Amino acid sequence: IHTSNISATYNNGTAGVGATLTGSGNGVFPSADGVTFGNNDIVLVNGQTNAEENGLYQITTVGSANSAFTATRVSDYDTVAEMSLGYVLVSNGLPSNTTLWRSNIETTGHTIGTDDIKYYKNILVSEEKTISNYDLLLSTTF
Repeated sequence: IHTSNISATYNNGTAGVGATLTGSGNGVFPSADGVTFGNNDIVLVNGQTNAEENGLYQITTVGSANSAFTATRVSDYDTVAEMSLGYVLVSNGLPSNTTLWRSNIETTGHTIGTDDIKYYKNILVSEEKTISNYDLLLSTTF
């Protein structure tokens, strides 16, 4: 989970679908919780100064000394309907590994890209569960 502001330009796509964060300059996507991210990794962004930019992103271009990074809001978690039902399990990085996060999104009255998106830690998940990086659980029953 990335809990500090990432210096990036936000493009909202179409109502949040296809939204991107593109590095403000050349460089790799910043590490968080001791995790260095690579292409196709998924990260929960929850510290943007403009909170409407927060969300679950996939690193589409990791970036380098000669190019900026790009992260794209994941396609199965980029609408109000999806965010209002989902939980995000963080399974890598310290101290956030094995934590479950829920968004503040309600099923009505929220506009992606306009209204703030914030995630709140729900519970600590048993360390016996092994799930890949930042898996998305689309369930409200535990």
